[in-house]
Amino acid sequence: MTPIRFESPVRLKETVISALREKLVYTAPGVSAVAITTVEGAKPLIELAYEGALSEAEVVEKASQLVREFARGFLEVEKEILHDRRHVVPAWSEPVYDAMKEAGWVVEYETGRVMLAGPAARLFAFFDAEFARLARDYDAPPVKFPVLISVKTLQKADYFASFPHHLTLASHLVEDAEVLRDLVKTASENPEAISFGGPCLCTEHVNSPAVCFHFYEALSGRTLDGVERSTAVGPSFRYEAGNLRTLERLWDFTMREIIFVGPSDEVDALRMSAMAPVMALVEALGLRSHIETASDPFFVGNFAGQTFYQLSHRTKFELRLYLPFETDRSLAAASFNWHQQFFGTRFGINTAAGEPAGTACVAFGVERWVYAFAAQYGLDPRNYPKYLLERW
Repeated sequence: MTPIRFESPVRLKETVISALREKLVYTAPGVSAVAITTVEGAKPLIELAYEGALSEAEVVEKASQLVREFARGFLEVEKEILHDRRHVVPAWSEPVYDAMKEAGWVVEYETGRVMLAGPAARLFAFFDAEFARLARDYDAPPVKFPVLISVKTLQKADYFASFPHHLTLASHLVEDAEVLRDLVKTASENPEAISFGGPCLCTEHVNSPAVCFHFYEALSGRTLDGVERSTAVGPSFRYEAGNLRTLERLWDFTMREIIFVGPSDEVDALRMSAMAPVMALVEALGLRSHIETASDPFFVGNFAGQTFYQLSHRTKFELRLYLPFETDRSLAAASFNWHQQFFGTRFGINTAAGEPAGTACVAFGVERWVYAFAAQYGLDPRNYPKYLLERW
C-alpha cells in the first residue's frame, strides 16, 4: 500500500471536504483510504492509500480533477441545529467494534456484510420494533417490498444521475444450456476456477438502494384522495468502496422507512412532526445526539447545486448519534426527508386538487442505531437504560 500525498488544487469549504473524504475512494480502483488535513490559511493536504497499476502522478491528476469538480460553484450553507442533546455525557467512551466481534455480537463477512447475533441481534429487534411502533402511531400500515428494483423505476427517480457510485447491479446466468453445462463441469472438477464474468447477463434490475422508491412505483399514475402512508423494513444496498467499515457503513444494510405521499405541505408537516417522538426515544435511551439540516451524498454533476438546495430549503434533516471514542464524531442514524413534488411529478402521482403529489419519508438505519448505542453504553447490558431493559 502506497501513501500518496498532495496539496488540494483549490481551497475547499468544510462541506466539500466532508464529501471528498467519502468520494475520493472512487478516484481509481485500488484507493482504499482517504485523509484530508486542513491547514489554516492554506489549501488542505490530501493523502490517499493506493495499491494499483497507475503511477503516482496519474492518481494525483485523477484525484485533483474530482476535487475541482466537487468544489466548482459550491456555496457553503451554515447548518441549522435542532433538538440539541450534545450536552449528554455517554456512559462509555472506548472503541466497541472489535469488542463486539470478539464477544460474538458481530460476525464480519467480506466487503461490508455482517451477521448480528446475541445482544446485538436483540438490540436490532428492539430498535426496529420502536420504529414500527412509531409507524403505527402515524397510521402507516406495513408493506413488504422486493429486494430487486427495476432500472426503469430508478430512472424515474433520477437515481443514476445523483448516486451512480452506490449502485449494486443484479445479473443472472445467460440462458444457454452449453454455458450452464460448462459451469456444472467446472464446479465439479475445479470449483476454485469458477468465474462469472463471461456467462452473466446484466438485467433490468438492481438491488434496491432505498425502500421508498418501491412505494412511489406502486402509486404511479394514481390520484390520491388524501395522504397515502406505509412503512416497510428491508435490505438496502449502497456500495461505498473503501468507506465500508464497522456497522457504520455497510454494503448490505437494513432500512426502516415511514413513507407519506399526498399534498406537499401535509407530508412535509408529517415528517417534521416525527422528529419529536424520535427524540423522545433518544431521550429515553439517554443518547448524545442532535438533529441538523443535511444533504444527500450526491456525486459530481449534482453535488454543488443539489447540496445547496437541500441545505437552504431544509428538505433533509438528519438525527446524528455520537461515537464517543472519537472526539465529536457522529453518524447519521435517521433522516427526515421532504422531496417536495419531485417524485409525484416523475411517477405521475396526483392529489385530488390535480397537483403533483408531494412525498416525504422518515428513514432509520437500524444497524447504525445498534452501533451507536453500543458505542455510548458498551457491551454490558447491566449498564443499559431502564427503558430498553423493560422492552427487549
